[in-house]
Amino acid sequence: MVFQASRVALAAMGVSLLLGTACSETSRAGSATESMEVPRATASLQAAPPAPPSPCTQGTDPFLTVLERQVSPGASFRLLAVSEKPLDAHCLRLGLRLGMPGSPMTVLHRPLVTGPPHAVVFGGRAPTRPGRYVLQLLDDHRQQRACVHLTVVARTAHRPRAAPKSGIWRIRREWHDGWERAFSAWIAHLFRPLPNQPAGWRPLHRVLRLARRNLLHNRLGRAEDDYASRVKVHAWADCGDTPYQLRAYFAWKLGLPFRYRRCSRGSSTRGPRCPDRRDNLTAEYDRIGDPVRRFNAFIRQGMAWWVHSGTMRTLPEDEDADFYPVKLDRRSIRPGTVFVDVAGHVLMVTQWDHLGLYAIDGHPDLSVTRRRFSEKYFRYVRGTRTGGFKAFRPLRLDGDRVVPVPNHALRRFFSVEQYRFARRRDFYRQMNQLIAAHTG
Repeated sequence: MVFQASRVALAAMGVSLLLGTACSETSRAGSATESMEVPRATASLQAAPPAPPSPCTQGTDPFLTVLERQVSPGASFRLLAVSEKPLDAHCLRLGLRLGMPGSPMTVLHRPLVTGPPHAVVFGGRAPTRPGRYVLQLLDDHRQQRACVHLTVVARTAHRPRAAPKSGIWRIRREWHDGWERAFSAWIAHLFRPLPNQPAGWRPLHRVLRLARRNLLHNRLGRAEDDYASRVKVHAWADCGDTPYQLRAYFAWKLGLPFRYRRCSRGSSTRGPRCPDRRDNLTAEYDRIGDPVRRFNAFIRQGMAWWVHSGTMRTLPEDEDADFYPVKLDRRSIRPGTVFVDVAGHVLMVTQWDHLGLYAIDGHPDLSVTRRRFSEKYFRYVRGTRTGGFKAFRPLRLDGDRVVPVPNHALRRFFSVEQYRFARRRDFYRQMNQLIAAHTG
């Protein structure tokens, strides 16, 4: 749905906080600019008091998440909103109670140049009193369309996240469409083109240490992404490792399940054999007390040895695979999707814009570069069913096991259509038509 003049309300015990759009034409025109200042407009506080807040049962579309793990009274915080449909919310204003002006809450970034998914990062200041608040996205009829809890904690009560007694990190959430859209937004924001900035990094963790790009920068409260930190994330990745390490990092920061498999290389026509698998609940690294060091060991000592480009060269019917093939449409080929070259290379989609489709890929020298869709970089081989565009298979917790979601539950995106082209040029014709329809 398109939220024209959508409203966001924060509510807590006895205190109602209203955020509403009141955008001038100037602010509307400027809101699509990266990291811009949205002009302050008159607050859209109504004469009648707002309705009592509804209970917060978080849905998946639209989906909201607070990017900071801990928020102090009066401190700035950011809210990521994602949806399959446009989010037409250009500027917000916060009031502590009806008729009282507060600090502005405005658009900071639009991580995806275009969607779906559509994403907006809002910024504002938390209430000055500690407590648990509900942030609501309301439509024009004041009905709740999305919500999320905002917990404001006194600074003295802040605690960096500790390592669990066993496992790399605790699972606090399960993958669903909302988190998949948030992952897309995070990838797009991380690798978005910026003026006078390089389009490549070496190694991968150099881009993770840039706060202006990484929406999850230092989320754990341990300075884990700071250049100057004594213990920080180290991500060294070639083409096969890059998608896995990015997915693991996102899952680690947000408490989502993650796993990978140890596979043979297989071939362009035959999927690999994968006798072993490992997830974030493994006890193999419990001897390492620091949570950042434990994560580094997980992705560098384990994953780096097991994962390679052949790991993703799986057949569509392999429901234990870490990836599944997707439809050749704009909704399915989104940031975070990978393209598997059956000859032994992998790219990860990062952005659609007015010029086309872009991806990044890792290399044996551990550099990461940006690529635009072309026959040179996205190699299609007719008659094979192990490559092409694929998405991470969502995971869920079944007792004490991390298990993949089967194909029948992925029917909105799962498809083998890309393996049915009689000629190689037919694949590129369809992709170029898709890109032309999007950019034209």
